[in-house]
Amino acid sequence: MLSFFDKGSSVNLKGVEKKKFRSIQRIISYLFLHGESSCNDIAGHIKLSIPSVQTNLNELVSYGVIEDKGQGSSTGGRRPNIYGLHGESFYILCIDVGRFHVRLAILNSNMKIVSGIVTHEIMFQDDFSYLDGIIEYAENLIATSKIDRDKLIGVGLDMPGAIDAGKGINHSYLFTPEQSLVEILTEKFSCPVFLENDANVLAIAEYWNGHARSKKNAIVLLHSWGIGLGLIINGKIYRGSSGFAGEFSHIPAVENGKLCWCNKQGCLETVASATALSEYAKAGMNNGSASSIFEAIDLTKKYVDPGIIISAANQGDQFAIKILYDVGFELGKGISALVQILNPEIIVLGGRMADAKQYIIAPIQYALNSFCNPLLINNLKIETAKLGQEASVLGSAIVVVEGLLTRSD
Repeated sequence: MLSFFDKGSSVNLKGVEKKKFRSIQRIISYLFLHGESSCNDIAGHIKLSIPSVQTNLNELVSYGVIEDKGQGSSTGGRRPNIYGLHGESFYILCIDVGRFHVRLAILNSNMKIVSGIVTHEIMFQDDFSYLDGIIEYAENLIATSKIDRDKLIGVGLDMPGAIDAGKGINHSYLFTPEQSLVEILTEKFSCPVFLENDANVLAIAEYWNGHARSKKNAIVLLHSWGIGLGLIINGKIYRGSSGFAGEFSHIPAVENGKLCWCNKQGCLETVASATALSEYAKAGMNNGSASSIFEAIDLTKKYVDPGIIISAANQGDQFAIKILYDVGFELGKGISALVQILNPEIIVLGGRMADAKQYIIAPIQYALNSFCNPLLINNLKIETAKLGQEASVLGSAIVVVEGLLTRSD
């Protein structure tokens, strides 16, 4: 199975053989992204003749890569045979790196998580020794999941920062001019590694399996300790001329405001992130505000877990509701500029702060009503991400499959 994703397998192929190899890759990719389908549906979407697709499907069935699932529902004629990838055709290791966690999972060829999602609470460090811990976690997961290591076709890594996905470089963290982050990890894992920005991974996952599914134009926000932005424009992830589109967290929001970690003042992150929410909570505690959250705050930690504040808001705590509103309104002001420029169909809100649901969405909506042209928001939907913590691993798996197939062109 690995040969279909291995660039070296097609290097010496020419003419009809190379065309067939590429067709098989497209069929595998289609079934991975869309699930079980008929020959006619596959042929129509990948623009190949039905006889050619059927020949390749039969061959893949003989290899044990895909399964003939039997006849599907009739649409008026003969009932078509349905095909799907065999669940053990291949595996993908996905690693989600956050500021305070590393989350890992192994997905199979049916985009099902076979290892569970394993979370390690560990603070991110901009030091290459930090990678050793991630690699150890990953190797332990591979071992305990008991998958066939030879069927591991790639590793998907998502993390915050200004990421050049094409070159495998994170210009914000773990950067060295001598060797890219992807090159370092490819050597460690002995298989292809793909790096992607965490907000883009969320956008990819929501586009294929969530609320942004099949939307042509969508804004997807990773609202956590920072504010990541994934843009879907004309049905594709928009990366910009240098690959860094979406640095939404660091647009100016407050004149002469607080100093951001990026060394600029008044960035949106300083007033509209979970980091800002934490600071509002601690300021309220120091100012003598009345709230149940103060009893639950761990003073040994630098930041207040947003879950504490969200839980208090759900129980009617007015201070918690107010600071969530303040964060949501500031975020909404920033989003309103995006809406005015991009005119999206939907806004999807993911990340830790999305758990606040109406306490964040309501002030965002109020800000949009206040600052946007009504024509742009009349049919605009705001949803919290459908996929929860699975989004990062699902999105990373898609990045790996698409990246491997692109490599083979």
